[in-house]
Amino acid sequence: MNVDTFRVRLTALPFLSKSEIESYQQRVQQGRVDPQTLYREALALHQGRRSEEIEKKRRDLERRLANVNLNYDDLYQLLDTVNDKSNLDELYERGQKIAAYRKKQDVGTRRARLTKSLEVSRSIKLIRMLFSKSLTMERIPYEPSSKMQRSSKRRRLPNASRNKGNYSVNLSRTLVSVR
Repeated sequence: MNVDTFRVRLTALPFLSKSEIESYQQRVQQGRVDPQTLYREALALHQGRRSEEIEKKRRDLERRLANVNLNYDDLYQLLDTVNDKSNLDELYERGQKIAAYRKKQDVGTRRARLTKSLEVSRSIKLIRMLFSKSLTMERIPYEPSSKMQRSSKRRRLPNASRNKGNYSVNLSRTLVSVR
């Protein structure tokens, strides 16, 4: 590596000050030190300062996102996108959008759980009604399946006198027996 190439490469390192760049150039011009060795030294200094800058930005963004309701994975995925050229205001806004999206998702899952629990409570009410002592055939909500509607012969529920008090009702492919 010659002196001109060394100068060009040093100016491409933005985390070095102008005085440091001039110092490296003077040392190369004196000829006592190999330019390649000096470039490695300057590159190590540049990378150290760059990583310090990234860590500073990460801490600042993490502090700003502390009051935004983000889960662990979303927070650290957002923090991993920080680099030396990141705009923290844009990342903060992105974090707020992610939190709003997750909140909408959470509402949807809560609604789904509520709907599922309502379905379960309806089936429990039906089973309680079937097991109650005052069971009459008119109170059973019976919806025939599509196959049974097509056929001309329909199954009839057994008569209490023929079955000696045992009732069998086919409700949506589930056989429930009351004794």
